[in-house]
Amino acid sequence: MKIIIASDSFKGSLSSQEVNNIIAKTIEENFTDIEILKINIADGGEGTLDAIINVCNCEIKETIVNDALLKNKIKVKWALINNKRDAIFEVASIVGLYLLKENERNPLFTTTYGIGELILHILDYHVDNIYIGLGGSSTNDAGTGALKALGIKFLDVNNKEIQLGGINLLNLNKIDISSINKKVLNTNFILLSDVDNVLCGNNGASYIFGPQKGASLEDIKILDNALQNFQNILKKDFNIDISTLKGGGAAGGIGAGFKAFLKSEIKSGIKTILELINFENIIKDSDFIITGEGKIDYQTKYGKAIKGISDIAKKHNKPVFAFCGIIDGDKEILCNQIGLKNIFPVVNNIVSLENSIKNPNFYLSNTVRNNIDKLFI
Repeated sequence: MKIIIASDSFKGSLSSQEVNNIIAKTIEENFTDIEILKINIADGGEGTLDAIINVCNCEIKETIVNDALLKNKIKVKWALINNKRDAIFEVASIVGLYLLKENERNPLFTTTYGIGELILHILDYHVDNIYIGLGGSSTNDAGTGALKALGIKFLDVNNKEIQLGGINLLNLNKIDISSINKKVLNTNFILLSDVDNVLCGNNGASYIFGPQKGASLEDIKILDNALQNFQNILKKDFNIDISTLKGGGAAGGIGAGFKAFLKSEIKSGIKTILELINFENIIKDSDFIITGEGKIDYQTKYGKAIKGISDIAKKHNKPVFAFCGIIDGDKEILCNQIGLKNIFPVVNNIVSLENSIKNPNFYLSNTVRNNIDKLFI
């Protein structure tokens, strides 16, 4: 019997690799003569690079760039893939929220400049495509910091370059693209996202993701107005309308900014990653698949890792079971919507969320052990 274990991370608790290892170890303690293949999974956020390099033939590189506050130089890992024709990195490794202390989190002033620095370095390798995982950013500047590093000038009414950071887009009056790095124009950017939020408004980058990045309600209004100003200038001066662009609000608007000025495409993170690692071919000779993520709810069916896995599994009639930290909703309905055989939550009437977070290894292992007979029926 062959089992594929391919879980996303339990955010704030366990990485994809840790979840996979715990599930596999628990199964191996209870059954013998079972072949288990563990595959790290991500949907465009933290862990995206690891999901690729653990399966694909890659050349791992490291580059020094500025962090989100331009306070520190940080060493960033990225990879050449597809016979060195393409490259991949994740924005979280440069401007990730997790890289900042609690009192440093302020999307009014964080910048994507370091992302542009890394892209400039990657361009020296003459790649055709750059894959960018957009999840987990601390920024809200529509990618203008990165675009500045690539040569685009963002000017105020006095034709002086505005300062970096989302709040300073309020001062934006003109965008000068005449000095853009020419190498960028010959490169395709594939932006990996698991959200379809637009740039501005109640469903935009500032209102939906600003609070988790440290923005107050007043900050959110300022940031949304700043992004609206950027959006309006694109429309007025370049006849580029990004107001309805799905995924434009990803990573504080990087999706919109890159789409406006670079040859870029916003794609489903999980679908693209599963294609890159050839997941469909991997599961063909398996008996069933175990996946998981921190929370399963009615949003899981919209582009999340578990849904991407179940869609491919369905094509080959492979049952999919999921472990999760929390289940929010009717389990039977969720199983039908997502395409799962069963869902096993760690948090239940006996185990609290607080306790499960304090000792996730123990409680996940316990959940697997208590439900192991339901996997092998």
